[in-house]
Amino acid sequence: QYLWREGGLHLKQKLPDVALFRGSKLEAWVFTNGKGLVQRRLENSSVQEFLKHIMSSAVKRLGAGTVGPFTPVAILRKISSSFLEASGPMKASPVAIVLTASELTALVQRLAAGYEEADVFSLQAIVEPHEDCRIVSVYSCDALGEERSDVFGRRFHKVYPIHVEDAE
Repeated sequence: QYLWREGGLHLKQKLPDVALFRGSKLEAWVFTNGKGLVQRRLENSSVQEFLKHIMSSAVKRLGAGTVGPFTPVAILRKISSSFLEASGPMKASPVAIVLTASELTALVQRLAAGYEEADVFSLQAIVEPHEDCRIVSVYSCDALGEERSDVFGRRFHKVYPIHVEDAE
């Protein structure tokens, strides 16, 4: 199923597979197809299918012999448990956690058994960029609840410096 508005254009955006959950129920699964169009998986998709797809994507990305239990394969995004008791603007602070193959498998088993991870959360496949270019997205939320999101492209480095001197 393509994501588009009646009479509008199809959404063309490169994005990894993302599954949206409410409790232990898979609510939606979106991805980019081979033509670069955003699609939604059918309603009857299962959590196990998502796990299988994420693991096969990791094998394609890294090679069959390199995916083990400690290989990072997905990103879990949810509300931080340390802020669940808080009130005010910091109550809904998001957190991103990189999951290894074994952690993702354990999470999917808990979800299949009906155990809730969080009220609402998402799982995203880890995708390495092409041509050594990274699109970096930085989200921040200060103590007053002021949110900021910056997106920019850079060549890959293990560490990104905070200050970059102008080369003249």
